[in-house]
Formats: sequence, C-alpha cells, structure tokens
Amino acid sequence: MDEHSLSFFRLAACPKEQGKGRAKAMLAFLERYAKENGKKEIWCNVRRSVARNIRLYQSVGYALVQEQTVISANGVPIKVVMMKKEITGVEA
Repeated sequence: MDEHSLSFFRLAACPKEQGKGRAKAMLAFLERYAKENGKKEIWCNVRRSVARNIRLYQSVGYALVQEQTVISANGVPIKVVMMKKEITGVEA
C-alpha cells in the first residue's frame, strides 16, 4: 500500500475451487480493505498469457492500464498487464 492505493499480484484459487466465486470473494475483500483504509484505487499485475484472468478482473471493474515485462525471481521475463480499479466512496 501507499498513500493512495493498494496493489497485489498472484491472487489464485486452488484448481478444485475455481469457478465457485472464490477469486471474486478475495477481490471483494481486498476492495473493502482498500476502502476502509482510505485508498482511492487498487492495482494488480496479471500475466498477459492468461486471458481468462484478465476477463475476470474486467468483469468486476478493473481496466487494463499498460503492458510491461517483469523478470521473475529465477530470471525469466514474463509479460504482464497492469490493471486498475477506482475505489468509490473514498473521501479525498
């Protein structure tokens, strides 16, 4: 977190739990936490190659902001997209 935002990455549900709303529940929790802590936006990085994850975030109001390449801990370049959602109801 910083003064205005909360960011996260690598959010995942166990494969046997996928399709049951677990990821959306985790996102709702993060958004409530951000709002309760006065954050105006929430950011995440998503692997560019996993279109269904990008669609998940878009379905709950995240917008694709930019694409970039990050280097993993083992030195492998990974293409990601940065996504952002504005948190409503937070006073300036």
